[in-house]
Amino acid sequence: MNSKTGLVLICLAAAAFAFAACERSAKSGHGLILPEGDIGQGKAAFVKLGCIQCHTVKSVGLPAFEGETTFMLELGGEVLKVKTYGDLVTSIINPDHVISPQYLSQLPTGSLAESPMTDLTREMTVSEMVDLVTFLHSRYIKKPRPDYRSFDLYP
Repeated sequence: MNSKTGLVLICLAAAAFAFAACERSAKSGHGLILPEGDIGQGKAAFVKLGCIQCHTVKSVGLPAFEGETTFMLELGGEVLKVKTYGDLVTSIINPDHVISPQYLSQLPTGSLAESPMTDLTREMTVSEMVDLVTFLHSRYIKKPRPDYRSFDLYP
């Protein structure tokens, strides 16, 4: 076998492993399709459910939280990868799944990394969740990737 054939076989094997790794588990969120939500109702749910205690939303006027808060995280704005509906649903109903790096950076060393977000699954209706996800999703804007070709890599 020559080196060119060996390289082709290695590439085919790598592709096969990559496709095998893409198999979805039975609990995958792939294929999750929410009904149409209402942005205005989602904003109202954001306030009603107390999300304003720890979150602001980029370029959205929300009432100030009347109480003490120790952490504030801004949602929305320009991002390289827009959060999917599945990402947002997971963040709302399972906040410990991915914990914000901004929050983690404020924890004392050695603290347990648990989300301070309360479990809303018993008090939030499905309609509120759909509207909330629609509202939040509308606030993310995909920013263009930088064009690195314009930089001189060598002097």
